[in-house]
Amino acid sequence: MSTSELREKLILYLTKADNKKIKALYTLLEEEIDADRDFVLTDEHIKILEAEREKYLNGTGGSHSWEDVKARIRGKKAS
Repeated sequence: MSTSELREKLILYLTKADNKKIKALYTLLEEEIDADRDFVLTDEHIKILEAEREKYLNGTGGSHSWEDVKARIRGKKAS
């Protein structure tokens, strides 16, 4: 059985399983689930962020206030 088929079977099972089984499965997988939540930047992303920060610090990069960003987003949503 393929991984995608296993995933589908598990999802279907979890939608119907009783609370006791859900809690037991969560306890079994809790550490892995929590570890997946940790966000890690790749070296490539760090280089990009450092380059953008350097542009900002030397005045060649741009920035926007939070209010400007919100206004731009709201403007696009209205369109």
